[in-house]
Amino acid sequence: MWDRKKAVRYLIQNAQPSSRGRCAEYVRMAIEAGGLRPARRGSAKDVGESLLALGFETSARIGSSLPQVADIAIVQPIVGHPHGHICMFDGCRWISDFVQNYGVHPGPAYRAQRPPFAIYRYPFAFGSEFFWRDKGFARPPQQRRAPVGGVVVYRCWGGPSSFERPDMKSDGFFSAVKPRSVVDAELRFNIADWGNRIHFVSTFRLREGFPFWVGPVFHGPFDAHRATDQLYVEPPVPPKVIWIAKELLAYDAFVGTSGNA
Repeated sequence: MWDRKKAVRYLIQNAQPSSRGRCAEYVRMAIEAGGLRPARRGSAKDVGESLLALGFETSARIGSSLPQVADIAIVQPIVGHPHGHICMFDGCRWISDFVQNYGVHPGPAYRAQRPPFAIYRYPFAFGSEFFWRDKGFARPPQQRRAPVGGVVVYRCWGGPSSFERPDMKSDGFFSAVKPRSVVDAELRFNIADWGNRIHFVSTFRLREGFPFWVGPVFHGPFDAHRATDQLYVEPPVPPKVIWIAKELLAYDAFVGTSGNA
């Protein structure tokens, strides 16, 4: 098991005032401080294979969620920097061999050219503090079991979405409260903040006997919000949740992105 706190603490304690050109070395030592030993690579741009071998997941699996503590970014090379760059997120900033105060791109040349980068994340142990924060909970939720007759729950979404009728890979995020409008849904669940559009609300029934978790939604310190609990159902969702109906939300404002729900 990897201890992300130890990994991040190593970088925070050893970061230099400015770049030393040793980003891959520093991030590797941070990973090792957390208890894993990645294979050594000559260039930062090539470290991804070592991370995948350790069980890290890539951007495609992580989806559109916000950076989490100990996420690792690998930035592609640019002219004059053939080895690329690697850094780790401490919860507020990206750190390599120095604290990067301007985001994932480490210097003026990188920020001017803005090459693509990939995020790697070590899977969170189910039920851990990090696992639940990654799922958008303010604190670890309580486990419950659907009573006789099941539980009616709701899900807001927009655009092409598996949550009109969830597929086998979908995570199960629902609400016991039916949002009244687009703005109401966003204030409760930060839907647009997670890269999703909002047009519809679907009604489901969680079948009796199945477990679910309920707890408060995490909101950032500057988010306008309404305190709300959310429900989480482990995938696969379809055997546990029955789709009932969908309807348009009252459209009191445009809230969304160009992404899909």
